Amino acid sequence: PIVEKAKDGWSWLEELARRWPKAVTDFYPHNMLSHSRQSPYLTRLSTAVEELKVDPRTQESKFRYETKGGALEGRYMHLQLTPAQWLELEKSDIPVERHVHLENDAWLRSCLGYPDDAVAAEYHLKTHWKILLVGARGAGMFNHSDSLQTSSWHLTVSGRKWWYVCGTLSNESSSKCFEGVVGPGEVLYYGRGWSHETQNVDSPTITLTDTAVHSRNYAAVADKLYGECTREVLDFKFSGALCDALDTCYGALYELYGGDEPYSIYRPWRDVASQELIEKRDR
Repeated sequence: PIVEKAKDGWSWLEELARRWPKAVTDFYPHNMLSHSRQSPYLTRLSTAVEELKVDPRTQESKFRYETKGGALEGRYMHLQLTPAQWLELEKSDIPVERHVHLENDAWLRSCLGYPDDAVAAEYHLKTHWKILLVGARGAGMFNHSDSLQTSSWHLTVSGRKWWYVCGTLSNESSSKCFEGVVGPGEVLYYGRGWSHETQNVDSPTITLTDTAVHSRNYAAVADKLYGECTREVLDFKFSGALCDALDTCYGALYELYGGDEPYSIYRPWRDVASQELIEKRDR
């Protein structure tokens, strides 16, 4: 349904901006492929959609378009989706019944009060759990791998996106790289630790992405989340309330994906973190 509705990508984005007038995006006027990756502008969705259409060489913009230090042309926007926004898309645009690797929110419901609790929304926003990615032709993302050691799937909603992904297949020991162009209605999935780089072929190119936790990566994800709460290994700036909730999530992950494996190694984060960190998270 979402691909049909978004045949005219600009019209679909404008309708989405009307539905979510208060939504705030990370807007990159300088392209995330650049070697000099400046911080994004925090921008209302409606403004970001209009700015994506701007050609800075001939049109006036609300933002300063950086041209020094190797910055490249191509505008990019990330909308971090809250649980409420995701559920709204599921009601109207995204099929609810999906492949097991494309539907993985059961553990969030069991421990984060998903979708209604504030900690669920905080978790989504600070981990970039579910994102709407939109860019003009030429915009893209530098080569990187996901810090939480998760897997991800990416549905191309409108336009085409070039991908270069490298990693180790589950039945092999050496890494391989794959390159290709993904079009509307096609889903690209990559596993834990895979590096990836992208560039948009069309204007606009719209991609919807979700994070996947399953039996092959749940332990690494739990370790990363616990490390963030106890030692700030990722600098996600979690609140104390979110880390309190995550204390119950490690058990949920092991029960859902690990069978009888013990999870007592995850002592309450407040018993492990420094007093300074606890006070910082509780402010």
